[in-house]
Amino acid sequence: MHQDANRESPLKGARVLVVHSDPFVAAHLDLMVEDAGGEVVAIATSPEDALMALQQEPIEAVILDPHVGEDGEGVLSVEQELNRRGIPFAHYARMTTDDDLSASAQAP
Repeated sequence: MHQDANRESPLKGARVLVVHSDPFVAAHLDLMVEDAGGEVVAIATSPEDALMALQQEPIEAVILDPHVGEDGEGVLSVEQELNRRGIPFAHYARMTTDDDLSASAQAP
């Protein structure tokens, strides 16, 4: 995926935190961010790791798996901290089972 040469990417020069429990997905997101001109400065595999990375690195944007961690509470704490700091974030999740695809297809 390459950006149109006439259009500048909103990630150009951005320091990005990727929060995802699957290392293959995180690596793919890393490549996508680099392709868009950003720099992944940390990959966190849990909400706790994400909060620690926010303390250690200047972060300008976050790609967050809404299903990372044991329960939704950890992700909620990350989202609250991002909102408190004014750091934009986007959710990224992939569906992996036929049941997930069926449920999604039936949703209104």
